Order: sequence, then structure tokens, then C-alpha cells
Amino acid sequence: MLKGEEGKDQESRKANFPPAKPEFDENEDPINYFGFGIVSYFDFLKMCIFVFFILTVLHIPVMGIYGSYNYYSEETALKVPKLLSMGNMGYSKTRCSTSGMLSN
Repeated sequence: MLKGEEGKDQESRKANFPPAKPEFDENEDPINYFGFGIVSYFDFLKMCIFVFFILTVLHIPVMGIYGSYNYYSEETALKVPKLLSMGNMGYSKTRCSTSGMLSN
């Protein structure tokens, strides 16, 4: 290669790469620079945060109902997850310990 061609080759390689630090307008979102996949991923994360926040708010009355029972109150180490779960209602024991079989 000649000297002039080598310089042109380097310039053409530099032209193919995006700038190291892009400049954005005031109202432009910098995440858009990374492409549609990253933008849709962050949109999905925002949607999941919103949905789980709404589900948590809707579940607060249910946790209050479960907390009103006292099945786990006899334990010395009170644990909040136990007190706010369905197991605190106390229906984990069998109602009939024995059952007979009918014989003819």
C-alpha cells in the first residue's frame, strides 16, 4: 500500500464506528442510542415494576385478614412472613384422625 492509501484506509475505518461520546438534544432519551432491544427491555422493566406495585397494594387487605388469625402466636420467635401468610389461619391439622372402613 502506498502512504496515501494507508491514511485513507484508516479514515474509512474511523468513519464506520459511532462516536465515542454521542451528543444528545435536551429532550432526547440517551437510552435510544442503544437500540430498540434495550429500549424495550427497560420499558418492560418499568411495566413489571408498575404491575407488581399494584399487586402489592391490592394484597395489603389480604395480609391484614391473615394477620388477624393467631395460629402462629404461640411461637417465641414471631416472624412477620409467617403471621401474614395463609398458614396463620391454622387449618393445617386433620379434622378426622381415623376413619373406619365399612364391612359387609
